[in-house]
Amino acid sequence: MKLKIKLRSKNETADLLRSAISTLRTKIPVVLRLYSNTPIEAILSRSQLSKPFIEWNTLEAIKNSSNKLKTKKLMVDNDIPTAEYWTSNDFIENKENIFEEYKVIIAKRICGSKGIGMKLFHSIEEYNEWIENEGPNLKEYFFEKYYNYNREYRIHLFNGEMIYTNRKMLKEDAEERWYRNDSNSVWYLETNPIFDRPVNFDKIIEDCKKLQELTGLNFSSFDIRVQSSKHEDPKYIILETNSGSSMGEGTAQAYKNAIEKYLTENNLLS
Repeated sequence: MKLKIKLRSKNETADLLRSAISTLRTKIPVVLRLYSNTPIEAILSRSQLSKPFIEWNTLEAIKNSSNKLKTKKLMVDNDIPTAEYWTSNDFIENKENIFEEYKVIIAKRICGSKGIGMKLFHSIEEYNEWIENEGPNLKEYFFEKYYNYNREYRIHLFNGEMIYTNRKMLKEDAEERWYRNDSNSVWYLETNPIFDRPVNFDKIIEDCKKLQELTGLNFSSFDIRVQSSKHEDPKYIILETNSGSSMGEGTAQAYKNAIEKYLTENNLLS
């Protein structure tokens, strides 16, 4: 049999990967979800489900990673460095003490993506103003301590192996400078001196591998904040993991290469 790989994704940039893998044909069905909740029964036929198939990023794994509170708990329970955080109930009960101790706090959506809905507060007055003016449903949020580490990286893993990485650097004209995403940052490859590989990068990768295993994802990316290179052993935090982050041509090619390598090594290419 010669079957196309079935890619399901909510992210339009996944079309780059869809194009890259369009010529690959497999002997058994292969399903890849990148931030998609499509059930396997809606992707494969009953006949295909009764025989061997590959399912990368199961629905359960997608749920584990898309719920940021669940991911935070996995990290804390397994000694993976991450930002100190509070559920909305804990934050509401202790917000005066939290602001007094930590000064700068971030509100994040539990199931948010692309930074939508994130808010930064430098005081309890700013937080109260947000509540009064926007009336957010706090059940949809959790709260984090803000870490002003000046390096941020994205690491992509497939089955525990790093297949791609970038450093995110703020554009000179970026108006918002407390977060980094496609709108306000440029991305540098590891081959560029600006990448400034942390001395403990291997340890960071190991923690990403541990988190990938805990979520159950096969393909995933991780956003990591790291202290500056002036520190001999820089501290770092894993901000989050994603099952379907935005792709450029380089990312899509890296994913395609990883897929093709796996299928070749397992004699699954037709």
